[in-house]
Amino acid sequence: RRRLLRAFRQRARDAGESSFEDALACVQEDYDIVEERGCLRMRCKVIRDRWGVPHVFAKREADGFFGLGYACAEDRRLQMELLRRRTHGRLAEVFGEKWVESDRKFRLAGTTRYCAEALADLPADLRANLEAFAAGVNAFVAEQPEQIKTRFAPLGVEPESWTPADCLAAWLGVAEVFDHLYD
Repeated sequence: RRRLLRAFRQRARDAGESSFEDALACVQEDYDIVEERGCLRMRCKVIRDRWGVPHVFAKREADGFFGLGYACAEDRRLQMELLRRRTHGRLAEVFGEKWVESDRKFRLAGTTRYCAEALADLPADLRANLEAFAAGVNAFVAEQPEQIKTRFAPLGVEPESWTPADCLAAWLGVAEVFDHLYD
């Protein structure tokens, strides 16, 4: 953690800021997120610096993952949906016949089933972090329906609830893209 803070402070100095605190002094957004889920209460603070980079602060790890999910959905919910659809073999539903072959590849590979099985095999603490991340994504969608509607309108679809297994699916989608980057 100290090494990360030193690197961030150095980056702030390189950008002309005298300190990490100065970099955060020009905050674009600062918001607290409190989400009640039954007897569970997620609490974190998200601060966006002048470059729009979210910094998530929380006392519990699960709360931090909740805030990270919220911030990711705020920035990239459409991209996340497209990665999920790609990995589950569902892009042709949105973009038409030219994506059938890609969908076929992912469906034959069984990535949807694999992600569900891999999630079940994760240690409880990692599974809890992915559940908190997914809850953060879904909380943003629930709190910002107009923003989501505007982003998704050109595609004519609505995002489905994000699940912990979708985190793994999105990761596989990104990995597959980089796997073919230099072909």
